[in-house]
Amino acid sequence: MVRPNRIWSPVHFHHVVSRGNRRADLFEEDLDFNSFLSILD
Repeated sequence: MVRPNRIWSPVHFHHVVSRGNRRADLFEEDLDFNSFLSILD
């Protein structure tokens, strides 16, 4: 069964979770993580 679309609002915060397989680290270096954050901005 398909999940219904989420409600989007520009005035609310969104909780974003990213995990690797078996909870492995997604970012090997601090630079990788900072690059990811800059994309989100």
